Amino acid sequence: MLAEALASEASTAAQVYALDFFDSPPKALEKVVYLPFSRSTSLAGKVDFLTCFHVLEHDDDPDAFLQRLTAYLRPGGILIAEVPNVDCVWNGWFGKNSANWYAPFHRVHFTRNSLSALFRRNGLVVISQEDICGPTFALSFAKVLGVRPNSMLFALAAAMRPLQWGLERMTRRPSALRIFAAMP
Repeated sequence: MLAEALASEASTAAQVYALDFFDSPPKALEKVVYLPFSRSTSLAGKVDFLTCFHVLEHDDDPDAFLQRLTAYLRPGGILIAEVPNVDCVWNGWFGKNSANWYAPFHRVHFTRNSLSALFRRNGLVVISQEDICGPTFALSFAKVLGVRPNSMLFALAAAMRPLQWGLERMTRRPSALRIFAAMP
C-alpha cells in the first residue's frame, strides 16, 4: 500500500493517513492512521501532501470530488493525482477493449488538457504533469479475448513492456497521466 511505503520513508515527525470510502482498512496498517472519508473532517486544511492514484475517473463528479480532496490541503499543500489517459496510443489499437476506458467503472475519462483544466478550475496551481506508462496491456488483452485476466496475460504484458514504454514515449500519448498541483 502506498501509504505504508510513504510512512516508512517519512520523518518520525510526519503522520501518514490513508483515506478511503470503507469503514475498515483493507488490511492491518502499522505506521499509518486509517480513516474513512466519513470520519476525516479533522484533517481539513492540515494536510501537506496528498496523493490520489486512479480514483478521480471513478466518480461521476470529479469537480466535487477534487473539491473534497483539496479541502484537506493546507495553503501551499501539494496534491499528486494520476488517471488513465483516453488519448493513449493503445486506445486506437484496442478500441473499446482498452483498459483505459474500463466502462462502466471509469465514469469520467481524461486527456492531458481536461485533467489540467479540472485542477485549474478548482483553484489549484498546476506545477507539472508527467507521462506514465501504466500496466494496461493484460487487462486490454483479457477484454479482447473475452477471458479473465490471468498470469499468462500478465507475463505477456510484462514481455511487451519495453515496446509499450517506447511507443508511449515516442508518441507522447501515454497510458496514464500524473499531475502535480499546489493549493495557493
